[in-house]
Amino acid sequence: MNSIAYEVISKRIPRQVGVKVRKEGKYYVALSPIIGTFISLNQLAGVIYNMLDGNRNIESIVDELSNRFTNVEKEKIKEDVCKCISDLEAYHLVTVIR
Repeated sequence: MNSIAYEVISKRIPRQVGVKVRKEGKYYVALSPIIGTFISLNQLAGVIYNMLDGNRNIESIVDELSNRFTNVEKEKIKEDVCKCISDLEAYHLVTVIR
């Protein structure tokens, strides 16, 4: 991921928008309120979604996941978190409060 782009977005604070999400086996299922369709999240996306409490910025989420998944390069975690949050925003499951 481009370090300048990451620096710009790393301070953003995303939060869930009160969508009903439930775990179904290895996956999470969410109902998008705007689109009106069910969205399937893989296990990692579910973990990231659950971390979006409106208190942590993207950088702290990346750091926490990097400490949790020590066998994965931090650069890969940055890319995955940013992509996941972007996708969740597109489906109106997440909003960014700052």
